Amino acid sequence: MSPSPVVAHRGLAADYPENTLAAFRAALEVGASYLEVDIQLSCDGVAFIHHDWDTLRTCGVSGIVGEQTAAHLANLTAGLTSRFGDEFKTEPLPSLTDLCALLTEWPDVTVFLEIKPQSVERFGPDAVLDAVLPHAEPLGARAVLLSFSTEVLSAARERSPLPRGVACERHADLQSPSVEAIDPRHVFCDVNHLPSTGPLGIEGRTLTVWEVVDPDLAQALLARGVDLIESFSCDILIPALASKEE
Repeated sequence: MSPSPVVAHRGLAADYPENTLAAFRAALEVGASYLEVDIQLSCDGVAFIHHDWDTLRTCGVSGIVGEQTAAHLANLTAGLTSRFGDEFKTEPLPSLTDLCALLTEWPDVTVFLEIKPQSVERFGPDAVLDAVLPHAEPLGARAVLLSFSTEVLSAARERSPLPRGVACERHADLQSPSVEAIDPRHVFCDVNHLPSTGPLGIEGRTLTVWEVVDPDLAQALLARGVDLIESFSCDILIPALASKEE
């Protein structure tokens, strides 16, 4: 059976606190073969799984990730109490090390490691790669270095054999000279900035579109040449798309 074309966006983030081990494990247990996670760096150069530059929304404590030590961040919980109350109040803010340990239990899963531009701007591309590559490279080709930052991806092309992925808001930008220079295997764009008609596939690249919940829309995009569908609701899309194939 072929893997589902659904990428679990920050894990099963519709039902669990995003970018937590609980969200990742839930996504894997419903059959996700692809995860997308976000990477930010602590001030002492440790990679954490976190989307925002500030921890207030997810952890309930204001503070810039890149201004906090790894020891401080490791003591935070990321239970997103504004959405979930106390249900996940002990859920830790995970490091990239924690994620890689989880992935040893799921050897066929591909993970898109989205390096956030704030960390690249604060620490520079080489410092970010110093923090990420020792953990990502042992995963081999199932770890994809993804970013909106062409700067860090250009540096990654010189330093690592890992596949690269470029994220752009607009489909029209996915074949720009700056993207072509990175030679990405994967390209990502926003579903809200797609051409309304015509084929969407890009020769030689795997195209992923975010953020989709509706199964009919997902099926229509796949028919137009999209390869993967990114969603916070992988538990809805995975079985729905599987049933459409039967």
